[in-house]
Amino acid sequence: MSEMLEFIADSAKKIFRDQVTKELNESVESGAFPEELWQVLAESGMLSIGVPEALGGVGGDVEDALAVLHLAGKHAVPAPLLETLGVVWTLAEFGEEAELLPMSFVIGDFLIEEGTPLKLEHVPWGRVASKVIVAGTINGKPGIGQFSTDGIQVVENQNLAGEPLDQLVINDPDIELLSEGEQAKQATARLLEIGAAGRSAMMAGAIEHVLNLCVFYAKERQQFGRPLTRFQAIQHHIAAIAGEAAAVLGALSGSNDALSRGTGSDEIAMAKIRISEAAGTVSSRAHQLHAAIGMTYEHELHLSTRRLWTWREEYGNETYWANVLAERYLTKEESLWESITKTKRGNVHAGSVV
Repeated sequence: MSEMLEFIADSAKKIFRDQVTKELNESVESGAFPEELWQVLAESGMLSIGVPEALGGVGGDVEDALAVLHLAGKHAVPAPLLETLGVVWTLAEFGEEAELLPMSFVIGDFLIEEGTPLKLEHVPWGRVASKVIVAGTINGKPGIGQFSTDGIQVVENQNLAGEPLDQLVINDPDIELLSEGEQAKQATARLLEIGAAGRSAMMAGAIEHVLNLCVFYAKERQQFGRPLTRFQAIQHHIAAIAGEAAAVLGALSGSNDALSRGTGSDEIAMAKIRISEAAGTVSSRAHQLHAAIGMTYEHELHLSTRRLWTWREEYGNETYWANVLAERYLTKEESLWESITKTKRGNVHAGSVV
């Protein structure tokens, strides 16, 4: 963890507290882009954390950026912060300088044929992205490339959280390949893990905010002459949400450390699974606790819960990452027990501390 983490976190808190409001989220859901917020993020260096200064970044490391993403999730920031950071970090690996414009990336299989339009489905923030990275397989081979969105056709759409999730139609595909083969395969794996770890950080922030909302509401709301916190059923709900929040922070810590080390880390997969599961539990219990008021558009609870329901499916849901883990463990020479405990089976016995 870098020495500048505390400064970065404090700066991010102030920006998000001052700039991000319920009204801003509503305007973004209506089709606007938060230009003022984006300009502040760019000027403060939030869009190039973890990129060397030689490439136009502000330095720092991945954990600094993940701390910002955690706060972004907590404040329901309606901007392509994760998507832009993913592009910036990927381009930095290929020696390209950071840009401070909104950018996005998609991972999948792409077929590029001359004279045939290329349709990219479900591009996060595609309508405002100045550049998009495509990664996965290009014409049947591992590849990663980039293209400018100038002059392309956009079919606007939204996810459950009200965030742009658009279709981009490129009539004359002109994708600049950054890499092919094994290097591209590794870069794609890295980009997917950036997405999963970043979403995990944002979901952890959203869960923290939901817990705070529940505690505040239960203290303020009176029923039968006493606050809701005096009712045992409400206490059970809050205790369950708090327990999930604590487990999420533990999983997030391992994920953040793993992303800083490199690709192929089991902790990222485990965290995405655990935090996605927690998202369902926390959201349902929070809405039960808030009852009717929590189901209204006027209350802010939905800004977090709709994001949790959406983000758990992005960059690999529980099933996807469970299959990834299963494949990894099945192909290892060591047993599952040895992989988990880092201890050879012959070296343990009843009462052993592993």
